[in-house]
Formats: sequence, C-alpha cells, structure tokens
Amino acid sequence: MPAGPVDRLEPLMDRGLPYDAIFGEREAALKVTFLTGLALLLRYLWFDAQPLWTDEAITWEFAKTDFGGLLLRQLYDASPPGFYLLLKAWLGLARSNEEMRWLTVLLGAATVPATYLLGARLKNRAAGLLGAWLVAINPLHFYYSLEVRYPVLLTLLLTLQILLFGECLRDGARRRWIAWSAVTALALWVQYFTGFVVLAEVVYLLLDRERRRSTGRLAVSLLAVALLFLPWWTEFTLQLTRGKPTRQFFGWFERLFLGPAFLTLGGSEWSLPSLLGRLPDDRGYLAVALLLMAPFAVALGLGIRREKQERSRYQLTFIVAATFVAFLAAAQFLPLFRPKYLLPLLPPAAVLAGDGLSRLAGRRRWAAWLLFLAISAVSLHGVAAVATDPLLGKEPWREVADRLGRDGREGDVIAVPNRYYALALELAVADRWPIVSIVGDSPYEQLARPDQVARIARRLFARAERVWYIDHDWRLFDPREVVPATLGEIGREATRLVYPRGRHFSLRLFARDEAAARDSRSGVVDFQTGDYTPEQSLDGWSPGPPGFRWLSESAAVRVTRRWGEDLAFACFYVHRPYFTDGPPTFRLWVDEQEVAARRVDESDLICLEGMLGPAARERREVVLRLTTDRTFVPAAVRGDGDRTPRSALAARLGLHRTGFCWEKP
Repeated sequence: MPAGPVDRLEPLMDRGLPYDAIFGEREAALKVTFLTGLALLLRYLWFDAQPLWTDEAITWEFAKTDFGGLLLRQLYDASPPGFYLLLKAWLGLARSNEEMRWLTVLLGAATVPATYLLGARLKNRAAGLLGAWLVAINPLHFYYSLEVRYPVLLTLLLTLQILLFGECLRDGARRRWIAWSAVTALALWVQYFTGFVVLAEVVYLLLDRERRRSTGRLAVSLLAVALLFLPWWTEFTLQLTRGKPTRQFFGWFERLFLGPAFLTLGGSEWSLPSLLGRLPDDRGYLAVALLLMAPFAVALGLGIRREKQERSRYQLTFIVAATFVAFLAAAQFLPLFRPKYLLPLLPPAAVLAGDGLSRLAGRRRWAAWLLFLAISAVSLHGVAAVATDPLLGKEPWREVADRLGRDGREGDVIAVPNRYYALALELAVADRWPIVSIVGDSPYEQLARPDQVARIARRLFARAERVWYIDHDWRLFDPREVVPATLGEIGREATRLVYPRGRHFSLRLFARDEAAARDSRSGVVDFQTGDYTPEQSLDGWSPGPPGFRWLSESAAVRVTRRWGEDLAFACFYVHRPYFTDGPPTFRLWVDEQEVAARRVDESDLICLEGMLGPAARERREVVLRLTTDRTFVPAAVRGDGDRTPRSALAARLGLHRTGFCWEKP
C-alpha cells in the first residue's frame, strides 16, 4: 500500500526540518485566517462587558467635534489627533455609543495577520503563526482591544513599520523605504511613542556594519517622515509647554518588572491582575507572577538565541530591548509609564517567542508542546480575568446610572469632580439630570479650592434640594476631601454608596436641609451596613454589638412606599432567655393597624408580614412598629461602654459570649 502524505511527512518532522519545508503558504494562510477569526470572536464576546469609561468618553467627545474643535481640545491632551480622526470617520457608521468599540475590536483582530507577516518575512512561517497565536490570546492586547483608544491602532501600525524596516534592510528597494516613511508618519500621528521605535531602528542600522550603506536612504526617509509630521509640529510644541499634567504610578525598579509582567500577564491602566487568588499587595504575589511569566520568558530566550545565528543578528531583539530601555529612561523625567505604551512591543516579542518554540520543537517536541501549553494557559486565564477580576474593572458608570434611576428624583443635580467625568456620566444617564463639575470645569487635573467649592455648593443647593456627588479619584482632585466636607456643612449628607474600586469611587447624596435629608433617608437602606439608617429609627432602638441593635418592648421606623408596596414585614432574632416571665408575643403594626402577630416559645429568627390596610395604601409614608407583651430584660443591658450586657446580669442568666452574640449553654 503506497505511503500517504502524512506518512511521507513524518520522517521530515522527525529530522527537525523547519516548518516552511513541511507546510506551504496555503496551509499557513488557512491557519492565519482561523487565528484572526478566533481573535475576533474572543473580542466580540466581551466587547461590551465593561461600560464606557472616562478616557473613552473623552475620546468620543474629541471625535464628535469639528476639526477646529478637535485641534483646540488636543491642547489639553498628550496625543496627536490620528486616532480621533479615524474614530470621527467611524462614528458615521456606528449606530450607538457601544458600537464605537467595534473599531478597536477590528483593529485588534487585524494585528494577528500583521504579526504573522512580521514573523513569516523576517523569520519563518512557524514563527509567524505561533506569534500570531500569542497575540490573539494575549490578555493585555485583549484588554485594550475592548477600549476605544489608540493603543491597538498604534500596535498595528508599528508592527507593519518594523516589518517594513526589516524588508528595507533586506533589499533596500526604494518603494519599501517610501512605504516605511508613510507608515512611520501615520504612527507618529497616532502617538509620539513611535519616536522610541524609530530611535532604536536608527541606532541598530548605525551599529550594523554590513548595512551602513542604507544610512543615506534612512536619512532621506526620516526627512520625509518629518515633512509629513510638520503640519502638527506647532500643536506638538504647544502640548509640550501646556501638556496635560498626569500621575506617575510606578517607580524605577517597579517598571523593570512591570514591563514584562504587563505584556505576559495582562492588567489594566492601574494594576496587574490578581493571580491564583493573590492580589498585587499580597505576600507571594511576586513569586507567583515570576512563575507564570517563566514559560514565555524561556521561549523568548530561545528565540533571541536563535536570532544570533541569523544574518540579521538580533534585529528584533535590539528593537524591542532598545525601545524599552529608551522608554524607561524617558519615564524618569516624564510620567509616561503605562501598559498601553508597552503594547506595540508585543508582536515582535511574540514572534521571537514563536521562533524559539518552533526551533525547540525540532529537537524536543514534547518540551515545545509543554511550553506552548503553559504559555497558552496563562494567556487564556488572563483573558478570562478581564471580565471577572475586580482589579481590571473600569469605572462603574452603569451601577451609578442604575442607582440614580432607582433613587433619583426630578430636580436632583449631579456633581462630579472634573468635566471629563461629566462626559462619561452623560453617556450613562442620557442627560436625565443636570451634571455640574464642582472641582474644575477644565480638563486639567487640578486640586479643589475651598472657596470655589463653597461657592458652587451654595449655588447647587439654591437650585436643588438634593445633590448627588460622585467622589471619584479624590486623591488626585481632593486629597483633603474638601468637597464632601463642604457639601456636608452647607447641606446634610443622606447616604453613601461605595463601589468595587473602593476608596477611589463612591456615590454620595447630600440634601439642602435636615427635612430634605430625612425625607431622602426614608425607605433607604444604609449602604454600609445593609440596615436602616439611624435617622429612620423613631424610638425603641439602642446600639448593640457591631451589626446589631437592641429593641425595647416597642420599636418603630419611618419608611417611604417608594414603589407603592402593599406588604409590610419585619425580620428579627428573639433570644428567649431575655423574656423571664413567659413566651412573648410579637405584633407588627402599620401606623395604628395591627397586620401580623406571632408567639415565640424558643430562641429563633422570626419574620412577620401582613398586608397594608386601605388607609395606609393611600399614604406615601408610613410608620412600622414592632411590639411585645412581655418585659424585656435588656432595660438594664444598655449600660456599659462596649454595648454588651453587664457581667452581673450575664452571670445571673447563665449567658456566655460567642463572637457578637450572647447565648445560654
């Protein structure tokens, strides 16, 4: 029986021949198509998992203005207008705000075939395919593909630029240098980070003795790039002198670790992801991170070692390493270090890692498969974490809109620290309430001034009875918490809700006076404890252990029938030993009408419920009262400072303390 195609290929694979000698371009094209479709599918499944956040709202606001307005707004930004112009054209096709993200989803998927071309032309088809796979499932690239910002466009353009630079060094054709100049200029119009890559390429060419003859054409090409960038030069110098102040998140030594960590493990604008249940501040996180980074680092090292033996010695290695070093050096003087600036280094690094895997497969196939599976597992885990890890969550504007939709009233006003946050909130609440920037009305990151805040607060309370304040990034805008203190002094704080980003994001409600605050608190559950607010309690309550309250023989709360409820209920715990003269009977009253009653023979969690009468259904506000017909021992309980029964009483009743509860053995 004649041997089949697979039988004929196995001896070649066993001898470790390169991938290109086994499979042709057609098979590679099919695989690239599959990888591109996979990348598009992954990004489609999660493209609306996170709400549009502030930076995306800024990008949208820039893009929807006319060209003159865009140039004016660019003075407050630190980027050229290339991506905004592209988004402006895309907005003509997008039917909703969320569909804006389809632009970056498509650009992210397009980076996959671009990475294959980079590997196939400068290395081999195996390196290109493996590099394309690593980019398709990379968590950092996945994260920024779901954000309407420039990083994925810059990554795509710089991948093509590095590819064209390698082609220029290979044959020196004039058309390739023209194409390199055009792509480089386009990348510069998207982000100035392109300059670091160009600097690395220039230094590499000057150090390569065999290719110094191309120095003249490089100089002419750089002149062409400068001429193409010249229309933006005046605005660029203005950005340098009036550029947007920003924050420095990381120190020098942190960046040496965080650069590779972000590229392999993913992350957000603020933090690395949680790893195996550990947070970045936890002990052992660094060891876990290094362990998960190790497979990619090994494959990258093998690729760098392989590149030493090629004619273009260390070309990709030098461009990646020199760009990273130059970027770190610049970050010492300018607050530049962000994961999004490192993203363009991913495709060449992935190609190097893919080349290392393909060469390892020729010698020890099992080791190559093990390394490949380990890298893929780490990347796919990072992709899944984008939708589930709180550290990677963006600003919770959807939750804010939901809360305002439930508890907001006509005539309310929303205050935010900065005009940029007003833009983000407008996309979420659709102009239902007026929004005021209370710290500063310019896009600059400025501190709150007490006199300015007091003036705006008085104006707000003269206009509205209730003001919702979104306390976002207070360490940046209001480190002394001037705004909530001023709103609390002029008005009265009614409630507060803290979102998953913890201390960096909260929603507070302030009322004009005590009457408006009491009305706001009626029927509102305290967001910190899950219980009624103290202001709702009319009588019969006293503080208990943390999370608990003591009830007297009669206790009442005032509630608002916000949604027209016709059912009243009360749940509470009865500790039978406290009632010394027989089983108590508890009754639930709505105003003066009894709606439910129950006798309690032993300690238990009790719930009473009953229908409201016709008179109560006509009122918006009612009083719920819980009563008992037996003497309640804790008349003497509320004595000592730690809110626990006195020791003599505890000894007489035979009680012992377990946590926050007192129980009888």
